[in-house]
Amino acid sequence: MSHSDERRGHPRSQRGFRVSDGTKEGLISHVDNISCSGVFCHAQKPVPEMTKMGIVLELPEPVDKRVEAEGIVVRCIAEEPTHDEFRIAILFTKVSQSDQDAILTYVEHDLD
Repeated sequence: MSHSDERRGHPRSQRGFRVSDGTKEGLISHVDNISCSGVFCHAQKPVPEMTKMGIVLELPEPVDKRVEAEGIVVRCIAEEPTHDEFRIAILFTKVSQSDQDAILTYVEHDLD
């Protein structure tokens, strides 16, 4: 998909990476895609929609930066066929400007 075909408010990187939700249990394990407005990621158990949560992203190269954000779960989908993993969409509600800039740099690098 080209940058001009993107229908969302912010372009997304489709390059996945590992992630932490700041809990010992490690509820969230992997990001499928990311934009300045949120992430779509894998979770080990279902998370109810509208759940508030913190998330810590270790953006890989070329950014190589730790990003901390808060958000709400806007979608939770069970993986087929076993339903033992879930994909959740988190809309950011709080992220610093410098962290937004880092996310944008990461996304734009992937779009080149």
